[in-house]
Amino acid sequence: VVAHYLDPSFKLAEYLSQWLHSITHYKPKFLVQNSVHLANKLHYYFLADPSLISFDVKSMFSTIPINRAEDLMADILVQKSIDPEVVHNLKYNLCVYQSNKYELPDGLLMPPPSSLVVDIYMDRLEQDELVYQNWAKYVDNILCVWQGTEKEAKTLLSALNSYNPSVSFTLEFGGSRIAFPDLLISLKPHLNALRLTFEVYRKPIFRGVSIHNNSLHPRVHKQAVVNSAIHRLVSLPLSLEARVKETV
Repeated sequence: VVAHYLDPSFKLAEYLSQWLHSITHYKPKFLVQNSVHLANKLHYYFLADPSLISFDVKSMFSTIPINRAEDLMADILVQKSIDPEVVHNLKYNLCVYQSNKYELPDGLLMPPPSSLVVDIYMDRLEQDELVYQNWAKYVDNILCVWQGTEKEAKTLLSALNSYNPSVSFTLEFGGSRIAFPDLLISLKPHLNALRLTFEVYRKPIFRGVSIHNNSLHPRVHKQAVVNSAIHRLVSLPLSLEARVKETV
């Protein structure tokens, strides 16, 4: 991975992304900003017989169809009385590495404003294909509190994959428990229904140490680990058992 976030072209792209956000005020219907946003959104769900499933978009940025994304963005700008020509250069995805120039045949590079373009395209896809509302997307991961059968979930997967051949989804059945993305979400009985409970998810290889105190990492990185743990503890609607686990 080569970081070019100080490159002038990145700064220009970042500026354009902020400008587009400021003039369109675009907010995708199903997008969640982080784990806290997701947990607080789902915390008060009480459902009769749900299951937890997730979808993943494979290589999302590099497979988004540029022409369709440009048309969707142009429609939004026209509604704001802004010349849509500003978005008609997305197809020129060029990058230079070791004096060699590369051009993507389709799709987007990772820097902004690609994230906004992807959000707009995915939001339209979801609104066209979904009649199911318990749906939350974080980057290329999608959580669904599903109230249908496994066969119906696979039917939805087929519909998503047929929307555009270049954008491919995979499906995971979690049942009553699923990790997404750094939360472990479970269905627990509550009165006559099931409710969602949350705890912090860590991979099985985690051994309790994020950054050793004697390592050469900058002190600000070590402080960030502690601050992050405290932030999760006070911001997430964790179950009592999960709170105990985080403070022991």
